[in-house]
Amino acid sequence: MKSKFTRILLAMAFVVSVGALAQTGSAAANPAAAPASAAPAATGPGTKIGTISMEQAIFATNEGRRDFEALSKKLEPKQNELKGQNEEIESLKKQLNTQGDKLNEDARANLVKQIETKQKSLDRQLQDAREDAQNQQNEIAQRILQKLGPVLIKYATDNGFGMIVDGVVGRVCGCDQASSGRV
Repeated sequence: MKSKFTRILLAMAFVVSVGALAQTGSAAANPAAAPASAAPAATGPGTKIGTISMEQAIFATNEGRRDFEALSKKLEPKQNELKGQNEEIESLKKQLNTQGDKLNEDARANLVKQIETKQKSLDRQLQDAREDAQNQQNEIAQRILQKLGPVLIKYATDNGFGMIVDGVVGRVCGCDQASSGRV
């Protein structure tokens, strides 16, 4: 699925760049500029496509590092609590494995039920904790991306990139407004 999406995205990028090239006229009149940090994928002499890892870019900012470290410290107590619950379940499972033969049916059934109940509770808490952490990470990323977006677009414009694509996810991060409107 990801491979198919990537092929479609590359085909669309090629069509956009060819369309932009056809509308600009002579390819020799628009020489390619050297990229500073984004890796260009040349599709035509007049249009460049760059890739960036937005996730790495967000984490590389001072604000990103600071906020994600603070979030990690904030979530640490919950992580320790869940780790303790998991260790308790593992201990009960070990007890069941070692003493399961020696326990009567009622005691064994009670231990199995206790393990299942604690495991379900842990699974729910893990899911809730993951969703909460993901939501908080997304909030931080969106806040930083609002500041990073204009910088990325300015870089693309100044260096002759027609499009900047997130190399990890495949989404378009910035696009030349002049060429994207005509195709």
